[in-house]
Amino acid sequence: MKKLLLLLLPVILSCSGGDSDGIILGPGEGTSGIGGSTARFAIRNGYMYVSTNSKLKVLDLKDATHPNLVNTVTTFGNLETAVAYENLLFLGANDGVYIYDLIDPVHPDYITKFTHQTGCDPVIANGNVAYLTIRDGQTCTFRNVNQLITIDISDLTNPVGLDTISMIRPRGLSIFNGSLYVGEGAFGLKKFDITTPYEPKLDTFYADIPANDMIALTSEMIVTAGSGVSQFNLVGDTLNQISTIK
Repeated sequence: MKKLLLLLLPVILSCSGGDSDGIILGPGEGTSGIGGSTARFAIRNGYMYVSTNSKLKVLDLKDATHPNLVNTVTTFGNLETAVAYENLLFLGANDGVYIYDLIDPVHPDYITKFTHQTGCDPVIANGNVAYLTIRDGQTCTFRNVNQLITIDISDLTNPVGLDTISMIRPRGLSIFNGSLYVGEGAFGLKKFDITTPYEPKLDTFYADIPANDMIALTSEMIVTAGSGVSQFNLVGDTLNQISTIK
């Protein structure tokens, strides 16, 4: 299992992001990875989508050793994260979520924006629902805004906020084994029951598992934190740590 972590480590860890328009694989405060919600890049059907502060860059990965920049899209600015889901691209910004159509993978087509209070903003989607967290902090906002928000995206042209849950200082989020996991940074990891997708219910608070972001695999979940990268599986309803790299 540790070998798997070693293989994934180069794509899990990222450099710090900034405000330039260069290709930066990682947000300002978080840790990013393929499948992680706090990544500045997403890969879909042979293309990589990289969000810089004000641009979306599209790279053709057909030749993996020589990625080819095929398009640069000017966006609305303040971008932080990028997540692909089916034929959609969700770009998290500090004041909302921008949704793009990827039917033409080289030319992402802007659909709409869901606006929220200013704060750092990872987002994931699952079916007709999207989940996002916003948090305060030095690089996010000085307002006391720490929330998990559930959005109805059944009508992509009119996303609607349905549920808001107060959090401590939420970061990345992921769906693993049918449950929603939300990292609270040094404060721990929260598991939510999403049997009713529009109404997440707190199931378990793992205060002893610091978590910045999670990457859900088939039977394991990678958890990144300031202390390192750990791998967990589920034994019944219990998260079992099977390896770690510090």
